[in-house]
Amino acid sequence: MHRRLLIDSSWRPFLSKGLLSLETKTWLTYSASLTERLRHSFGPIDVVVLRDQLGFPLADEYSYVNHQKQPCRVREVLLCHQGEALVFAHSIIPLTPQLSQHYALAKLGNQPLGHWLFQQPHISRQALFFKQLRPHHSLYRLIPTPQQASYWARRSWFKLHKEGLLVTEVFLKDMPHFKA
Repeated sequence: MHRRLLIDSSWRPFLSKGLLSLETKTWLTYSASLTERLRHSFGPIDVVVLRDQLGFPLADEYSYVNHQKQPCRVREVLLCHQGEALVFAHSIIPLTPQLSQHYALAKLGNQPLGHWLFQQPHISRQALFFKQLRPHHSLYRLIPTPQQASYWARRSWFKLHKEGLLVTEVFLKDMPHFKA
């Protein structure tokens, strides 16, 4: 497990029983590509890019990046089906030599980051961490037009040698039964 994942104790490596439905827990703990799982369950998924530019990590993301004072690439997208937003994804991509070598990563456009990540043989997903986001959390405030009092989110570090990138996915609606 990546040592930096243990620093932020507000994100948990487990989901407490009774806090959420079995369907939600199944979606949150799915370890492969979320975009592919959404396609399988809903049909075509559109990636709507909200932000893809230089910026700084949120306060609870600083522990994941080596150079806290250095800007990172911040990518925020909505994963939508027929115009309905299902997931808000927020990614922090440090500007490191190893990650900068990947031209396709720099030119994602409206392609899902997860699709690229899961095709890379040298990148591995580390443990998933979970949190119920509420209005006081800075990530909650980035969600376009929030409609609920709280949202479930998951976060993981994708490791490339000693570097990596952080991906957080916020579920914007109750997900249906998980289609296998």
